[in-house]
Amino acid sequence: MDSMNELKHLINRNHLTGIKNQVIQQISENDSGTIFFYDFSKIEAINSSGIDVILEQVIKYLIDNEVDKYLYVKNLSDEFEHVFNIERSLHIGNIVMIGELGGKPHFLGRISQPLLEVLEITYEHKEITARDLADHLGKQLSLMSTHLNSLYKKRLIIKKEDFLIEGGRQFIYKSLF
Repeated sequence: MDSMNELKHLINRNHLTGIKNQVIQQISENDSGTIFFYDFSKIEAINSSGIDVILEQVIKYLIDNEVDKYLYVKNLSDEFEHVFNIERSLHIGNIVMIGELGGKPHFLGRISQPLLEVLEITYEHKEITARDLADHLGKQLSLMSTHLNSLYKKRLIIKKEDFLIEGGRQFIYKSLF
């Protein structure tokens, strides 16, 4: 997000609230299906206040308003304890989001083991249908469809409708990156 390009520290709630409002404004002005990310390559410090304002409140906005837009964080650093601090705060807030650590997806926050398994497979394959997933795991199609839809509602994966040549439709679920 452009609003964070010059920041090094995400720790002052009052300052970050203005940035969060700018981010939500940017989100509202963009098209459906847009994927946003925060680049943490220059962020040296983030605390629970920063995580609440910049991450949790924006994710809650996406979920509560059922907008078909997505947010993830990239260039997380173990050196600055980004993962530890974000994981801890999101876990307490019962929120989950996607981060990119070393070029690979890293799932941050609280998520059940069955949903985590589906999420990992989706990111491994980049896109998947409920039928593909059911066949891969040997589970019921309806259960896999429910899991994928739950991950979509949490804005962890993208959901696209595909109309089949023989009639009908199916949903294709995609990773954010």
